[in-house]
Amino acid sequence: MFKRLVKILAVPAIVLGLGIPALAASAAPAPHSPAVVRPDTVKPGVIKPLATGSASPNWAGYVNSGSTGEYTSVSAHWTQPAVTCTSNTEKDSSFWVGLDGWQVTSPTIEQDGTEADCINDKPVYYGWYELWPADTVYFGGTVKPGDAMFAGVVWQSGNNYKFELSDTTENWSVSTIKPITGSKRDSAEWIVEADGIVGNNANLANFGTVPFTQAVANNTPLATLDPAKLTMISNTGVTQVKVSSITNSEDFSATYTAQ
Repeated sequence: MFKRLVKILAVPAIVLGLGIPALAASAAPAPHSPAVVRPDTVKPGVIKPLATGSASPNWAGYVNSGSTGEYTSVSAHWTQPAVTCTSNTEKDSSFWVGLDGWQVTSPTIEQDGTEADCINDKPVYYGWYELWPADTVYFGGTVKPGDAMFAGVVWQSGNNYKFELSDTTENWSVSTIKPITGSKRDSAEWIVEADGIVGNNANLANFGTVPFTQAVANNTPLATLDPAKLTMISNTGVTQVKVSSITNSEDFSATYTAQ
């Protein structure tokens, strides 16, 4: 999530390793610590070019950029990955689709997806949506590693967006319509994100590999849109997430490489 870093403070309220059941559209907790909130200077639109594409310090995946009003919908399926949590670590990883936020002039992001975090040395999984720069909202039911997820964001009309998230493995599906002002609909994204920057590196949990499938925007397959591929590279030049080429016009995978 391109967000203020959100952590979970009330651990007894969570089924550790299983997710957060029955938390549809409830308010997210306050940031765990202001010291680890991602600074405003780290923006997804500020990238450094690579010979094979582009890099970001906190995003990896694919981005398609266009003109104002060009994008009306974005969606994808993925398999929820499991995180490996080691002693004395508190790290995060997000998997989402969204509209807006890539271009430097874009003031909003409309996005939803899932989380795989290490909190108190334990894995925690849950669904969410966000109208950045507002805080994250918990969304949906129990999320477990290996679950078949779907996320979509659809512009309705005016300032309204529909957020959809489903888990066919756990047999739940939720949706909500929310307004946000200032959106431009000038980009679409399919992203793995580190929810914070600590020192020179993304505060990224080891999620292994996450496969995205049926990635589309405006009902058009990802490859047809001619998107930019993003590699997550730290400020010291360490590759933290590699992204595969697109197969079947709309499938790709992202792999954690920061060891």
